Amino acid sequence: MARVLRSGLMLAACVAAALSAAAPAHAKSETGNNSNPLDGEVLKEGEPILLQADAVTYDSKARLVTATGNVEITTEQSRLLADRLTYEEETGTVTATGNVSLVDSRGAVAFADSVRLTGDLRDGAIENLDLVIKESARLSAARAERKGGMVTTLDRAVFTTCEICSAAGDRTPLWQVKALRVIRDQNRQRLIYEDATFEIFGVAVASLPYFEQPDPETPRSSGVLSPIAGTSDNLGYFVEIPYYFALAPNYDLTLTPLIGTEELPLLKAEWRHLTENGNYWLDGSLTYADERDADGRRIGRQSMASHVFGRGRFSEGDFTRWGFDVQLASSDTYLKRFEISNRDRLMSRVFATYDDATLWADASAYYFQGLRATDREGLTPIALPFLRASYTPEELWFGGQLQIDASLLALHRTDGLNTRRLSASISWERKLVTAGGQLVTLFGEVRGDLYHTENPDPLLNPGIRDGHTAGRLLGLAGLDIRYPLVRPFADGALVVEPIVQLIAAPYGGNPGTIPNEDSQSFEFDETNLFSINKFPGLDLWESGPRANMGVRIAYIMPDEGLIEFYGGQTLRPEAARVFNASTGLEETQSDFVGRFTFKPTDEISIIQRFRIEKDDLTVRRQEVLVRTDYDWLQFDASYVRLAQDAATLTATPREEIAAGGRLWVSDYWSLVGGVRRDIEQGEMVESRFGIAYEDECAALEIGFRRDFTRDRDIEPSTSIMFQIKLKTFGDSSDRSAFDRMEFGGEDNIDFGG
Repeated sequence: MARVLRSGLMLAACVAAALSAAAPAHAKSETGNNSNPLDGEVLKEGEPILLQADAVTYDSKARLVTATGNVEITTEQSRLLADRLTYEEETGTVTATGNVSLVDSRGAVAFADSVRLTGDLRDGAIENLDLVIKESARLSAARAERKGGMVTTLDRAVFTTCEICSAAGDRTPLWQVKALRVIRDQNRQRLIYEDATFEIFGVAVASLPYFEQPDPETPRSSGVLSPIAGTSDNLGYFVEIPYYFALAPNYDLTLTPLIGTEELPLLKAEWRHLTENGNYWLDGSLTYADERDADGRRIGRQSMASHVFGRGRFSEGDFTRWGFDVQLASSDTYLKRFEISNRDRLMSRVFATYDDATLWADASAYYFQGLRATDREGLTPIALPFLRASYTPEELWFGGQLQIDASLLALHRTDGLNTRRLSASISWERKLVTAGGQLVTLFGEVRGDLYHTENPDPLLNPGIRDGHTAGRLLGLAGLDIRYPLVRPFADGALVVEPIVQLIAAPYGGNPGTIPNEDSQSFEFDETNLFSINKFPGLDLWESGPRANMGVRIAYIMPDEGLIEFYGGQTLRPEAARVFNASTGLEETQSDFVGRFTFKPTDEISIIQRFRIEKDDLTVRRQEVLVRTDYDWLQFDASYVRLAQDAATLTATPREEIAAGGRLWVSDYWSLVGGVRRDIEQGEMVESRFGIAYEDECAALEIGFRRDFTRDRDIEPSTSIMFQIKLKTFGDSSDRSAFDRMEFGGEDNIDFGG
């Protein structure tokens, strides 16, 4: 019996070594029927092994150990199941037969009719192998031979990542690769195909004598990613073929040549790097492009054209952060011409920030690039430096919170006004709750600003003097009273909250010798109704006594839904001429501003924002936002109507509608679309439409985009894009043809305090 025990333990140890390539330690075998448990014998240092079988026998003459019936050998790294397993002591050969399955620590599962491991258990042969790698990748072969523990040669093999239906007559996957021989080299982490045929729905579409792909177990491997092909008026027929370089565990590079019939080839590059204290990425392109005139005609010359986008975020200790953003293009129309981006303003910056419990400080520098035809490079400022700090003492002052702020801003222009501004302020705020339930906030602020101006333009900067220094001292005090009234209503709760904010401040504070750099774009709405200074920056100051009055009425539904109104207006004893006539704030009574919110469930929200003229109730601004977020539908729509363009303070009306989303029409098929229309001008701005298919093994996208914009050498254009991606077969990235169809956007930078 002792010999049987030792042989059974040796069998377990050998199979465990074959499964996990680790030396065994404590071995435990559990037997059923007429066999006694094997327990507790130590073989050598390593991992524990569990051998279970209905019976274990030993043939002393043949020196053969046999385990039969529900054989299971388990280690910390792997598991083997079989109907029968033998170990030949003389040759050290292990053979498993009958419903053999092996599972390793990474989740790969192998099924076979028989497995024979010889020698040092690093070599062997497998009959009728079916290997499932990384959940869905499946590699099958009539026979497989393993050598050196890391290289497996499979004869008459098939590879696919598609699920194979078990129903009779329906076992053909969407795609598969058949090969006379496949070599799985785990040292190089590659699958190597010899005499391969690529099939779609069982139909051969391509044959190659030799090619390679990354091993599906490899998280990152160099190789060709899924190409994107299409046609557009700007590029002609084009194709993008990205190649991914897995250079190291913490950084990689993707190079994407773009070849089109209407433009010279362009090379895109994306670099990503994870460092010890942060991460950054850089994305750019480079080409030698034909120069064109304002009408888009080639003029016979060529020049270098490029762009670079990037972002970096890093930390030094618990409180210090620094980083950069970069957006640069070689010309105004380059990004649109090569269908890279629809942005019409680019922003680059570097910054460093310190932030702890009491002190926040930031040092930044900004560079802007305007891409619109009306932008003048010499008038676009560079902000260097832009310094800000805010200190909040932990102790209370007169029962309230004190805050000290300071900032320094220098704006430089090559052909225009240069401005230096130094600002410092002290503010105080105390919150109280009265016995009647009113929320009372007392507040006050004192601020001083010092300006120095150079090189003003008499037409653009009237009243500003060259080499002039100007200063001002500002102050205010106020009281904010809110009285929330709550009452249960229809299984929910009704909230009515009147709000009154009274501010006392002297008149003046906006002399003509001080430039307005950061408050030119201004819009009065419900978000700044109760701001103590409604201007977004520091250069303009809302002076004079005033009362901001409003109300919040909300019904909170039992299922956490919400119906809410929030809005009001501003009253003042004298007109505020500092506000432009289009803002609705310049008179003693302001326009009415507000917001309706209807959110019956977490998946649906409808928001209406408005500004109504106080005298005749004309709607000066109307904005409606609709959003749905279901598993089968994701949709966003917006409608905007302005009686005048509050963003630029002109009298130009604006009315626009935009919508976009994705609709899943089945488990695999979805529709993607979007549209923007200028209703005021009666013309389309942009439209797009796409069809997508995605299952466990493949993704297909076909997209259509029409851009109706005409901008110098950019004509209205139509683009059609196509991409097919075989998952795990060389590309598991989230790159999408629809990414080329995103609407453009802008970054909003605030130079205020």
